[in-house]
Amino acid sequence: MAKPKQQNRGQQGGRGFRFGRGRGGRSNKPNLNSHVPEDSNSRFPAESSEPSAPRGRGGYRNIPSGGRKQDLNKSGNLQNPRIASKGNAKVSVADGHTSKTSNAFSNAYQTGSPNCDGKYFIKAYPGSSSKLKPEEDRVLSPRSLQFGPTKKSFYQGSGRDAPAIVRNTLPAKLSAFQRLPGELRWRIYELVFDVHRVEILRSRDKNPENNIRRVHYRLYHRQLRPRDPKTHVAPSSEGRFTCPPLPIALLITCRSIYRDTLCLFYSRMQFIFNTTRTVVRFLKITNKEAQTAIQHIELNHTMYSEPALLNFRWYKCMSDMAWYNACDDLTVYCKSLRVLHIDMTIRDWPISLQVGERWSLPLLAFARYGPRLDWVDIRLHMGSFKQDQLEKVAREIEEQIMDPTAFQIREDERLARELAGPVKAKVIRLMF
Repeated sequence: MAKPKQQNRGQQGGRGFRFGRGRGGRSNKPNLNSHVPEDSNSRFPAESSEPSAPRGRGGYRNIPSGGRKQDLNKSGNLQNPRIASKGNAKVSVADGHTSKTSNAFSNAYQTGSPNCDGKYFIKAYPGSSSKLKPEEDRVLSPRSLQFGPTKKSFYQGSGRDAPAIVRNTLPAKLSAFQRLPGELRWRIYELVFDVHRVEILRSRDKNPENNIRRVHYRLYHRQLRPRDPKTHVAPSSEGRFTCPPLPIALLITCRSIYRDTLCLFYSRMQFIFNTTRTVVRFLKITNKEAQTAIQHIELNHTMYSEPALLNFRWYKCMSDMAWYNACDDLTVYCKSLRVLHIDMTIRDWPISLQVGERWSLPLLAFARYGPRLDWVDIRLHMGSFKQDQLEKVAREIEEQIMDPTAFQIREDERLARELAGPVKAKVIRLMF
């Protein structure tokens, strides 16, 4: 018995039909007449004469035409929009319509030329062909537009078909301080933003009523006595210390002053971090430009000791990895870092206290981009080794991190102080 003849997949209905159903039950058949009015001679668009010409949806050629679609199949279509040109400005308009822009709009939009008085411009432009024009008549892409300081701005009225106009937008009146030359204002900023030593603290939110279900941690700061910028000696914390308040109010005065003083504010700060989570949180919430301006950092870290059970060694490995990542992040983001103080307590065992062991890898991360720091002071603490051995190993790490010239100058000064010995006070008796 002969089997029934199988139909072609393009002729049979159902799932094998070429134009099946898409989302929402709509047909996937392209609406070829959505952009082109129906013609009695040809219902479907003719094929392109160029076999290699790529086509998009609806039979349109994918060629650069100034930001619009061209139907190459219809040559006499009078309803399709054309490209109208006038000078350096080009607007897509339809035949019989008027465009409310002019060449003055192009000048004001690109260079801020005051040739436009902010009124409506009503003028019809003749249509032009789709051929490429010389350089002065090409359509400008958004990247090529130059937005300079201008008193005029492009304004689009409310509504879809509202005309485009150019309005006069006078800038806000600057204060007498902002009208000063940049050099004078910078000198004033340097006098206002003095050196401050700030300890960054991470603690729970002071208002836990705001977040009852989840515990939130915030960063707080505590001011300490600043180090001497020349000797980098930490002052004693004994006695009363009245620190001047941080000039944060000046930063939030206006946007102009904020942009001028943000990097200067962070460059004059001596930051102290006691935990790795504080470092991670600080780098997450601060501005990238501000991180680049940081020049002074102090790190205090105590390693986890070797656990008695292997089940708890996971906590030590995670702590060591967090310490290494914190040092690596500071190296990457704080590109202007010049002064580094590290106070580290080593708890690894067994070790031979040599550079290159696992405990020294986070410190060597600061030398990844070469020795570039002007001052590095590393203090190591471990009860199993003498203080002389710890200082010797710390000096080797400092040599790899610091600039060679700066390290040699500091070593010469230290050697001169050792040779001079302790300074003895001389008593002079005056006899009258």
